[in-house]
Amino acid sequence: MKNQKVKNATPSTYNGINFDSKLEMFCYQKLLENNIKSTYNENTYTLVEKYDYLGYEYPEKKTSKGNFRRVVLPITYTPDFVIQENIIIECKGFADNKFPIKWKMFKKQLQDKFSDNLYLFMPRNQKQVLECIEKIKLIQHEPISTYD
Repeated sequence: MKNQKVKNATPSTYNGINFDSKLEMFCYQKLLENNIKSTYNENTYTLVEKYDYLGYEYPEKKTSKGNFRRVVLPITYTPDFVIQENIIIECKGFADNKFPIKWKMFKKQLQDKFSDNLYLFMPRNQKQVLECIEKIKLIQHEPISTYD
């Protein structure tokens, strides 16, 4: 299945920063207004390391050296906003077809690192961005229990 382009995403610029969508730009503006420090598209996580595939593959694709050794590139993921390493926002209006599997891998990696002290937000519209901001403000003062 061919990867589809993200639907309805309109690239936008604010404060000299190029955003992939208006929703990301709105989120950034609201984070600024609420004095919540974050990075935008700066933290890339490696979900699967690069490796050399040594097995046989058909059709055969030989390297320039005549062997079958092939480098398999890493799988990486870059969330939209990182507030703290355990508080992350991914603005997602419409997802492409590779996003769900990468998101699951990303969540697993972070859960292994932070256990239950992990806060992932995926607002899909401006109302949800505002709700996320309010929750983040609370978290920064006192962590929210995931068992309430």
